[in-house]
Amino acid sequence: MQRRPKRIPDYFVTRKNTILQVLFATLFAYIFINIYRPFGSGEWYNISSAEFIFYSGLLVIAGMLVVLLSRIFLMFLIKKKNPVTIRYYILMIAGEILLMAAMYAFLEKFTMHDPRSFGFLFYLALQNTALILLIPYVISLLFFAWKEKSMSLNNLLNQVRHSSNFISFHDDKGILRISLKLEDLLYLDLPTIMFP
Repeated sequence: MQRRPKRIPDYFVTRKNTILQVLFATLFAYIFINIYRPFGSGEWYNISSAEFIFYSGLLVIAGMLVVLLSRIFLMFLIKKKNPVTIRYYILMIAGEILLMAAMYAFLEKFTMHDPRSFGFLFYLALQNTALILLIPYVISLLFFAWKEKSMSLNNLLNQVRHSSNFISFHDDKGILRISLKLEDLLYLDLPTIMFP
C-alpha cells in the first residue's frame, strides 16, 4: 500500500499569507543585516552608515525578488494543478536559500572582487541566508497555525454557545469544562442532595 504524501495545510499557502510571509521576511532580513552585518559587510567599503542602510536595502530587495518569483512561479502554478505537499514546500524553501546564497556569493566574488574562493563565499552566504530566511519563515508559519487554530476554536465555541443541541458542564467556579451533544448523552447521574 503506497502512502500518500502529506499535504501542507492550506492556510500556509494562501495568497494573503504568502504575501505576509514574504513581507515579514523582507523586513526581518533588512533589520537583521543592518544589526548583525553578516560577511563582515560593514567593512567592505569605506561608506557611511546611511549608505550601508541604503545598499543593504537594495540587497534585501534583490533577495526577496528571488523568493517572490519562487512563490509565484512554483507555488501558485503547482498549487493549481496539485496540492502542495510538505516535501515540496521544504524543497521550495531549500531552493530559495540555495539560489539566494549563490546570487550573493556571485555578487561578492565578481562585483566586489572578493579574493576568497567562490565555494567559500557560497558556504558563508548559505549560512547567513539560511539564518536570515528560516527564522522569519518559522515565526510566520507558527503565527499562521496559531491564528487558524484560534479561529477554529472560536467558531466551535460559538457553535456550542448558540446551539440548543449541546449541554454544557461547568465547574464550581463557573468555568466551562465540557460540552456534549444531547444525542451523545446516554446517561446522566446527578448527585442526590441529602436533607437532614
